Amino acid sequence: MIPRWLRVPPEAAGNPVLAVRWRVFHVIALVMLLGLPFVAIILFQSHRLLIAGHNTAGLVPLLAILIVLAALRLARSGHLDAARAMLAVLHTSLLATGMLLGDGLHDMTVALLGASMLIGSLLLDRWSYIVLATAAVALCGAIGLAEMNSWMVTAYQPLLTWDRVAFVCITLALTAIPVRALMEVLERSLIAVTERNQRLAESNAELQAQRDAISSLEERFAKIFQTSPDPMLISRKSDGQIVEVNEAWVTVFGYQRSECLGVTGADLGLWVEPADRVLLLASLKAGKALRSFETRLRKKNGEVAAVSMSAEVIDLDGVEHLIIPVIDVTERKQAESRIRFLATRDALTGLPNRMALMQHLGEAMAEAKGTGASVALLFLDLDRFKSINDSLGHLLGDAFLRAVAQRLSPLLGEGESLSRLGGDEFVAVISPLGSREQAAQLAQRMLDALRRPLTVEEHELSRDASVGISIFPGDATEPSTLLRNADTAMYHAKAAGGGGYRFFTTDMNERAQRRLWMEEGLRSALELGQFEMHYQPKVEIGSGQVTGFEALLRWHHPSLGEIPPSQFIEVAEETGQIVPIGRWVFDDVCRQMAQWHSQGLRASIAINLSVRQFTTELYRDIRDTLAASGIDPKLVEVEITESLFMQDPIAVGGILGAISALGVRVALDDFGTGFSSLTALRRFAIDTLKIDRAFIVDIERNQQDLAIVRAVIGMARSIGARVIAEGVERQAQLGILRGLGCDEYQGFLYARPMPAAEVEARF
Repeated sequence: MIPRWLRVPPEAAGNPVLAVRWRVFHVIALVMLLGLPFVAIILFQSHRLLIAGHNTAGLVPLLAILIVLAALRLARSGHLDAARAMLAVLHTSLLATGMLLGDGLHDMTVALLGASMLIGSLLLDRWSYIVLATAAVALCGAIGLAEMNSWMVTAYQPLLTWDRVAFVCITLALTAIPVRALMEVLERSLIAVTERNQRLAESNAELQAQRDAISSLEERFAKIFQTSPDPMLISRKSDGQIVEVNEAWVTVFGYQRSECLGVTGADLGLWVEPADRVLLLASLKAGKALRSFETRLRKKNGEVAAVSMSAEVIDLDGVEHLIIPVIDVTERKQAESRIRFLATRDALTGLPNRMALMQHLGEAMAEAKGTGASVALLFLDLDRFKSINDSLGHLLGDAFLRAVAQRLSPLLGEGESLSRLGGDEFVAVISPLGSREQAAQLAQRMLDALRRPLTVEEHELSRDASVGISIFPGDATEPSTLLRNADTAMYHAKAAGGGGYRFFTTDMNERAQRRLWMEEGLRSALELGQFEMHYQPKVEIGSGQVTGFEALLRWHHPSLGEIPPSQFIEVAEETGQIVPIGRWVFDDVCRQMAQWHSQGLRASIAINLSVRQFTTELYRDIRDTLAASGIDPKLVEVEITESLFMQDPIAVGGILGAISALGVRVALDDFGTGFSSLTALRRFAIDTLKIDRAFIVDIERNQQDLAIVRAVIGMARSIGARVIAEGVERQAQLGILRGLGCDEYQGFLYARPMPAAEVEARF
C-alpha cells in the first residue's frame, strides 16, 4: 500500500509523468527532513525547474544522485531500513522515467538502476560510490555536459575516497542550480569566510600586539641591563654559569664579556670568601629571597671590593636564570670602619679617645678590685698651649699635638696606656700599679720629654706641662671620679707654676670648688658689671711728678668677695674669657682717658695685654678703639710679658710692629724673670722696661738683685728705653733706684691702686 504522504492528487492521477514527479518531490521533502540542508537547497531549485516545465532529461539523473546521497547518509548513520526504502522508491521512479525517455537515455537509465540495486545489495559500501560516480559520468555525457566529463574523470581517477566522490556528486547537482541561486550560496559562503577571516585577523592582530609588547619589554630590559651604572650579570640557576654581563661589570671588575660567558664566578676567582658562596647558593636553593647579601669579590687586577648583591629569578626560554645586580659598597664600608674607629679613637692623634679611655679605665678598676691591686690615672695638660693656636694658627697647633702624642707614646711600658681626652689634655693609665713611685716616675718622664724642643713645620717648639695623679681605690672608686680628681690635682700643679706633677689630696676639692665658682662667675661677670678698673700712679723718680697710671682690673664677686687678679686672671686665660675681658678693659680705659682729658688730666695709661689676646684681631680692636675715643695714641702704653716671645717671634713681631705704628708705646713687663728678655730686646722695639718686683723687694740686702737691677738699667740706656721699677714700698728702695738712674717707679710707697673717682679727686 502506498503511504499517504506519497499518494498522487486527483488532478495528476491520470498523468504518469506528473505522478512520478509528485512522488519524487515527496522524496525530496523526506531528504530535507533528514537534515541535508545543502541537498535541500538543490532539490528546492530543482522543484522550481520542474514547475517551470523544464526538460526532465537533465533532472532525472540529478534527482537520482541526490536520492542516493540521502540514502547513503541514512545508511552511514545506522538507518539501513530507511535507506533501503528510499532506494526502492528510486528504483520505481527510474523504471518509470526510463520508459518515458528516448532510446539514447534508456540504456543509461537502466545502468543507473542497476547501480542503485547494486548499492542496496552491497549495503551501501564504498564501491557503491564508485559505481554511482561512473553512472553519473555516463549520464552527464549523455545529456550533453561533455565539458564536465573530463573533469569528473580526473576527479575520481585516483584512488577515490568517500569525500572526493561526494564532492563529484554535489558538483553534478550544482549544474542544475540557476545562477542566481548559486550566487546566493556563494555570497553566503563568502560572508561566512569573510567573517571567519576577520575573526582570524583580529586574533592575529591581538597576538601581534602581544608579541610587540613582549619585544618592547625585552628591548627595555636589555637597555636597562646594559646601561645600569651598577655591575649586573645573568647566570643559570641550575649551575651558576654566566650567560650575560653588562658594561658596568666589565668596567668595574675588569673581565671582558667573552671571559665571563659560560663560566661561573668561582671559575673566575671572584669569591674572596668561599663560605659566602656556599651560603648564597644554599639560600637560593632553599627558595629564600636574596637581598643585600654583602660579601667581598676579587677584581681581575687583584683588588678586593666590598659588594652588596641581590638575586631575582627570571625565565629565559623556559629555563630559570638569576639576574644579579652587584653594588660596590667599598667606600661605604670604609666610612663605616672610619666611624667605628672614630668612635673609640682620636681623629687627630690616633690615640684612644675619651670613650675608649673610660671603658678601659672601668675594666681596669673592676679587675683591680677583684685582685686587690691599684690603678693610677695621670692627667696631663700642656702649659700655655693656647698661645700656639693664637699666634701660629690651629693647623700648626694640631701638628704640635700630634708631635706631643708621638713623643709621649714610646714612654709607656707594659700595663701603661695613653689617651687623648681632648684639646691639649692627655691621660695615662697604669694598671696594675706597682707603687706611687711608678706613677711619679712616668709623670716625670713625660714632663722631661716635653721640655725638649719639638720640630713642627720648621718651628722649634717646647712646652711645659702639668700632671695630676689620682689612684684607685684610695682617691676614688668610680672612673669619672678618679678622672675628676686627677684633673683637680693637675690644676694645683699648674697653679704652682706648671712644669710639675701633684698627687691628689682631699683638701684639693675645696680649692677646686672655688676655682669652679670662679669659672662660672667669669662667664657672667661682664654682663653683671662686676669688673672695675683701678689705677696705680707711675712717678718720675727725679721730679716726684706723676707721669701716668697703670690700669689694673678688679673683680667684685657677690659671694666670693674681692678677688685679686693673681687668682682670676689665670682662670680667665685658661677658659678663654680673658679675650672679651681684655677687650672690655681697653675700651673702658680709653673711655676714662677721654673723660679725664676733657677735665684737664692729661696722663698716659699702661694697659696689660694677655698672651691669649695676642691674635691678629688685637691690632684691629686697638685701632678701632683709639679712633672711637679720639685720644692721642702716644698716651697709651701696652704692657706685655716675656712669655709672649715663647710663641712665633715672626707673628708676634708683626702684631707689635703694627701696634707701634699707631703711635702706641710698648713696655716689657717683669723683665729679667725669664730667658726670653734679651731676645725680646734684640728683636722688638721696646719703649719701656719694667723691673719685676721680685728684684726690688730685697734690693737693700741682696747684692745679686742689686747687680741685676743695675744691669737692666744699663741695658735700657743702651737701647734708648725708659726703666720703671714696680713694687717699691720703702724709701730705701727708692734711694737705691735713684742712685742707679732708674727713671720711674710705682708701688705702695706712693699710692695703692685706686678707682677712677679717687684719681679724679686726688689729681
